[in-house]
Amino acid sequence: MPDDQRIVIINGAVFDGSGAPAVPADVIVRGSVIESVVAGGGTETRPGDQVVDCAGLTVMPGLVDSHSHLTFPSALGHIDPSFNPPLDVSFFHHMPTPDEHLQIARRNALIMLDHGFTSVYSAGSLTPVPTEVFLRDQIAAGDTPGPRMRAASFERDNNPVQMGPDGPRPRETGPDAVRAFIAEQAAIGFDSVKLLLSNDDVFFEGGSMVTQYSPEEAAAAGEQARESGVWLNCHAQNPASIKLAVRGGFRSIYHCSYADAEAIDLLEEAKDSIFLSPAVGIMWANVHEGEEFGIDRAMAEHMG
Repeated sequence: MPDDQRIVIINGAVFDGSGAPAVPADVIVRGSVIESVVAGGGTETRPGDQVVDCAGLTVMPGLVDSHSHLTFPSALGHIDPSFNPPLDVSFFHHMPTPDEHLQIARRNALIMLDHGFTSVYSAGSLTPVPTEVFLRDQIAAGDTPGPRMRAASFERDNNPVQMGPDGPRPRETGPDAVRAFIAEQAAIGFDSVKLLLSNDDVFFEGGSMVTQYSPEEAAAAGEQARESGVWLNCHAQNPASIKLAVRGGFRSIYHCSYADAEAIDLLEEAKDSIFLSPAVGIMWANVHEGEEFGIDRAMAEHMG
């Protein structure tokens, strides 16, 4: 669309996201910029305008998914039963090829766009393959439909034992190892790097209360992220991990399900520099809506 062409959206109820109720108004867009919102409507159109009649519809800003996993196999309308931790993780035994995985991510991106999400901030890739980098660049180039996105690395858990095709092998930990990982992911092209500062009950009983990084490692992560020009994301369930994230300069903090008063105060103090995505829907679904997927009441309690 030419930069000077107007799109005139008429007869809709405009919801501006401020919390005020939707009101009748027209929206005028020029190029990629919202030029004006005309309360009450009645905009006079001009020759060459693209007119969109939204009678009976709501016009609103594009939604932003702050906790996106476009490389996960399941999405709205596409439930993959082989990716249902802790009950079934057989997906990892029949992994798609990189090209197939990119197609899964492209499908999920289109689903998000069709449901009104015009931006997504990744909460982590499923594998070390830079599928999200490829997807982000294809969307930006107009080669595939999808929301604007920030690509995130896979989730580093800081486990001193790493599983590989030949069995378990030692893995380096400590501040230098964390720095090296972040620098490597930045060089690959990710916008943000994801660390599992805490574990999770879905991996083993009581996992959410296990903190996986030391204060020195979290501080090194923040320093290296700033040096490499990337942001930091983290999975943080317990109070200690949340505090590490805030003090380490992490940009996006996920879950925080068991935050104590001190952690909540820290989050409040840092509210202008961090994004918090609690993802409470996951816990609600596991407790109340998971029975058809094998998560009955007893299993939900076992999962914490």
